[in-house]
Amino acid sequence: MTRTIHTLCGLITALLLTASCISSEETTTILQYNDAAIVSFSLGNLKQHNDDGTTTNIAGSTYKFHIDQSNRRIYNTDSLPYGTDKSRVTCTATTLNNGVIVIKNTDDSDVTLYSSTDSIDFTTEREFIVYSSSMARNSVYTVEINVHQEDVDKFSWTQKNSSSEISALANINVVLAGGWPFVFGENNGQTVGYATSDGNNWQTIDFGQVLQADAWQNAVARNDTLFILNGNSLLSSADGQQWQTVNSASNPSRLIGASTAELYGQDAAGALSVSRDGGLSWLSEQYDEQDAEYLGQLPTENIALATTKAAMADSTDYVLMVGSRSAISYPNDTIAMVWRKITDYSRYGQRGQWVYMERTDNNAKALPLLGNTQLLSYADGIMAFGRTGNGSLSAMYQTRDGGITWRKITTYSLPTGLDGAKPFAAASKGADIWLVVGGDIWHGRLPRLSE
Repeated sequence: MTRTIHTLCGLITALLLTASCISSEETTTILQYNDAAIVSFSLGNLKQHNDDGTTTNIAGSTYKFHIDQSNRRIYNTDSLPYGTDKSRVTCTATTLNNGVIVIKNTDDSDVTLYSSTDSIDFTTEREFIVYSSSMARNSVYTVEINVHQEDVDKFSWTQKNSSSEISALANINVVLAGGWPFVFGENNGQTVGYATSDGNNWQTIDFGQVLQADAWQNAVARNDTLFILNGNSLLSSADGQQWQTVNSASNPSRLIGASTAELYGQDAAGALSVSRDGGLSWLSEQYDEQDAEYLGQLPTENIALATTKAAMADSTDYVLMVGSRSAISYPNDTIAMVWRKITDYSRYGQRGQWVYMERTDNNAKALPLLGNTQLLSYADGIMAFGRTGNGSLSAMYQTRDGGITWRKITTYSLPTGLDGAKPFAAASKGADIWLVVGGDIWHGRLPRLSE
């Protein structure tokens, strides 16, 4: 901007010159109003600077600006893309009844006459002062251009502080509740737990009792309530600190997962059970077929569950379960057992039945057999990873068709340099993935999923 007005004399002069341009022979009447308001605001074209050094043109007019007349604030509710240059911006501001706009300078108290063709520095909030055509009134508007502070479409990992306590665990399980991870694992023949509210500092969980060595694998979260099966006793907690015993007539041998309204268990023979009342009662699960060969495809080891909202149906979950059969009984298995269930948790909804997603070993797009399988519902699909036969961590696999086909992906690859020989576990919810490998803590995030 080049036209700096040190006083309002220039503005007044401009108005007088406008009037003097009318011939004395003309009878046109100039109406002057006392309105001092901005009634519309839009941006011109902008530049976005990308991480690879390229520049992208952005049509600023597609981003709607809200004018809060009560508080005299103008701002965009939908932030401009990350990397948008706010230092040189053209804008179109329209006033009511020909009011005149000046812009207060950022480095002094002077003002500059507004022009829709001049570039304005919006790296800080700017004050737009509009004067009525009668010069009797003025209003001061604060204009702010919001830009995303991070690339909402870029997934990234952040390493948190390592934990010596967690690194001492022989086995681990990660569960998310209340937006933060809880880590359960085995140490000196019993299960211990740790909680955090920042990912860097961990506090020991007091269960009020000693948990058996294998209870760590029976920890799940249904919504934001934690459950852990300790032998024949089912415990629950709303915050991870206060634990209560769920008074159930019978409990499964294992707790393997949860969906919005259901808890899932498995007995010693591999049969599945379900609870729809928070563990108070359990029912035998239903299957698409009942013959022994069909049920022989149920996984009994390396079991993982993930839940997504069913497409085109309200109050309905799509539950996916993967795992492996006994390596001793089925030494030739090379692909995972994949089952799915659709459950309706509306008032009169049906609990659904489990269906085996049959495949053959020559299916190039099947999920391979993995040790300590981790299943994550994330972004536009469900992802899986685990330990390969040589002891390293596998690639990340993703299914976008409900578990039918699986493909290796790099978009959400694991951090580099992880030691697959160490205990590991992961959990996801919303935009967040929490990964624990030994005592190393990683937080993965895709910002657009939090919007």
